[in-house]
Amino acid sequence: MIKIQQFLNLFFSILFVVLVWSSFSSGTATPNGSTSIPQTIYTCVPELQKYPNRYVLASSVDRGTTYYIIAVNQPDTRPEASLDGAPSLPQEKQYWESVVSLKNGQCKLLVGRNQPPSTLTRFMAKSQAQALELQRIKRYVQVYGRKKLQQGLTQLSEQQSVLARRSSVSSVDALAPETKWAYEQLGFTVPKNIPIVKP
Repeated sequence: MIKIQQFLNLFFSILFVVLVWSSFSSGTATPNGSTSIPQTIYTCVPELQKYPNRYVLASSVDRGTTYYIIAVNQPDTRPEASLDGAPSLPQEKQYWESVVSLKNGQCKLLVGRNQPPSTLTRFMAKSQAQALELQRIKRYVQVYGRKKLQQGLTQLSEQQSVLARRSSVSSVDALAPETKWAYEQLGFTVPKNIPIVKP
């Protein structure tokens, strides 16, 4: 009887994991528990339909306009992924994001694939940019862990220190002001020498 009960417990545990993962990867469930992608978004980002693992990473509403960060696939957490010369994942498995807005049933693409903006405040109010970025960084904490994210900020600072001694290169990639704000809200230390984009 005990063996049968153990078998049933194991069976239902495996079944639960399979069901959760299948809904997660199909787009019906999302990593941050948000709603599924509104159909209208596919009109301005049709490429999303090629990827089964697509989801709403963050969203925020402001005076009738809803802003979304739509993510595809999962961030690459392989230990070797951050090393120079490391082989990248196949294109269909690579992680990317788009930022869109919806208003009165109309979709507008604000930031497309591989087009990182200097700051989201170019497209929306500061409070909305901060709300989206806070959700994004919270998700990164879940994926990478606080330690790895803090190490990334420290490495940016160290790179900036090295480049500051060279006259040919001005600085490393700058953080958006809403990104700095989100890190600090979550208790991270953002080194003072990391450049911040001017709104």
